[in-house]
Amino acid sequence: MYDDLSQFEALVARLNGGDPVAAEEIVRQYEPFIRRAVQMGLRNSRLRRTLDSMDLCQSVFAAFFYQVATGTTEVISPDELIKLLVTIARRKLAQAMRKDYRRRRQLHAVMPSAGSFSLIDPAPTPSRVLSSKDLAARIRELLSHDERELADMRATGISWADIAERTGGSAESCRVQLFRAIRRVLGELGMSPHGD
Repeated sequence: MYDDLSQFEALVARLNGGDPVAAEEIVRQYEPFIRRAVQMGLRNSRLRRTLDSMDLCQSVFAAFFYQVATGTTEVISPDELIKLLVTIARRKLAQAMRKDYRRRRQLHAVMPSAGSFSLIDPAPTPSRVLSSKDLAARIRELLSHDERELADMRATGISWADIAERTGGSAESCRVQLFRAIRRVLGELGMSPHGD
């Protein structure tokens, strides 16, 4: 992966600056860890036949990039990034299992003799809408000019208090404005930052 921590820190700094190439590099280097966590979680699960692991990986990266863009997460080492991505993957896998369980219970309540069904939604999935390598760039592109300025300032490490001073609002209102903007953009892209 990385010979020294400075290379990783440079990659994270580029990602925080909205560099789509850095986002692509993170996806390429860290997707195998997510896939391994998903495969381990699906080892004895009926979801293995119906869950699209690419969609799950997309969802994990959407949540991660959302956290980076809103400044709610800060990774300082490759091991910490792996741990964060695997945790997000396991959480999303658990959500998918709970959703499958609820659907099966509802199906049995309505049609006890019904056969198996697929959990794959026929609507466009995040992987069909947008490839991993340009997710960060696409999110940034869909932000308004003011929202993009907030994101750019935050990505360069400027505190919410300093951003508020520059824009004339409060730190909390700036944070909430960016949080809602990114949530809106993810919704427009058909992605939920929390896998709901």
